[in-house]
Amino acid sequence: MDIVLSIVSHRQAELVKKLLQSIDEFLISKSHKIILMVTENTDSNWYPSSRHFEVIFVRNIREKGFGENHNKAFEYRNCDYFFIVNPDIQLFEKLDIDEIIGWMSSNKIGIASPIVVDCSGIIQNFLRYDLKVFDIVFRKRLRASLSDFDWIAGMFLMTNSADFRRLGGFDPRYFMYVEDCDLCMAARAKGVNLSVWDKAKVIHNARRDSRRKVRYLMIHIASIIKYLKKRFRH
Repeated sequence: MDIVLSIVSHRQAELVKKLLQSIDEFLISKSHKIILMVTENTDSNWYPSSRHFEVIFVRNIREKGFGENHNKAFEYRNCDYFFIVNPDIQLFEKLDIDEIIGWMSSNKIGIASPIVVDCSGIIQNFLRYDLKVFDIVFRKRLRASLSDFDWIAGMFLMTNSADFRRLGGFDPRYFMYVEDCDLCMAARAKGVNLSVWDKAKVIHNARRDSRRKVRYLMIHIASIIKYLKKRFRH
């Protein structure tokens, strides 16, 4: 089986290099071919590399949104499983792909994630309940649990390609934010199983630009409104 890890950079070469180094060190697979698909979303002069895995590098002519970039990566290379990995993720312990694929296949899981922690080892708020109107104002997510959640934040999503394709991938009408919620809630509606691989953790060095920069804040709020309108129509 082929597994593609899709990583999208926004002039984040140093972050991506650290991620790829951690993948070289901690990602394990004896039975599957791993392809690292790196998309540079802006005009930045660098090239990614890996000691152990094939790297496909795409440099965009024009800037694309989160969903569109990952959809293009999915279309670019046929694969059996498609992983969406943020550039600010780092592996710090063994991540056995063979175990994960076996678990997802035997349990018919379409979308999953390892446990996501911060640099101090504290579990982050990566499991969330469906977005509500008050999220437009507060943008504060109620903390869900491993056994009780609606969707998984798109920091490190592991998807079965057949299910990702059946869902139509990410909705490209979102430029940034909420695509992960939209995908997972669509999966719920179509009976696709979501779960957490609790045998491994990854570190997320959160950037949280929407809390510091007005442009990203406005994009975030607009994405929530777009999602709520879409949900209301259905």
